[in-house]
Amino acid sequence: SGNAAIALSTMLQKNQTIEELELGINELNNEDILHIVNGLKQNTSVIILDLNSNLFDSAGPIADLLEHNNYIQEIDLTNSNINNAGFTEIYEALQRNKNSSLTAFNVYFPQIPCIDDFDNLCRANGSRCESSVRLF
Repeated sequence: SGNAAIALSTMLQKNQTIEELELGINELNNEDILHIVNGLKQNTSVIILDLNSNLFDSAGPIADLLEHNNYIQEIDLTNSNINNAGFTEIYEALQRNKNSSLTAFNVYFPQIPCIDDFDNLCRANGSRCESSVRLF
């Protein structure tokens, strides 16, 4: 956390070869996510982003990233602390990004009331999103 997130952000801005970023179970907080997202905004190589089981509860940075990033194909927010309003914010951001390459949006827990919205988005954009939300 903290300085490590800043260093990771700097690395992501410069490294254009890393394709998978697994940051699950790292106790990342809202400030950490802001730094990481800032790095990812300038990155064109990360296609898989795993943020499962972290402490952050702010959806804004994730929504902003997915609205403007056309490279991430899969994101995992399993066991996140994002509430339904946050997932709605992410959903709305994805609706605005007509060039998104997102094909998998993974949320195993918590169960979110707006789950049908994600499924409908993927059905409406079938060629863009093969599977939206997997609940187990």
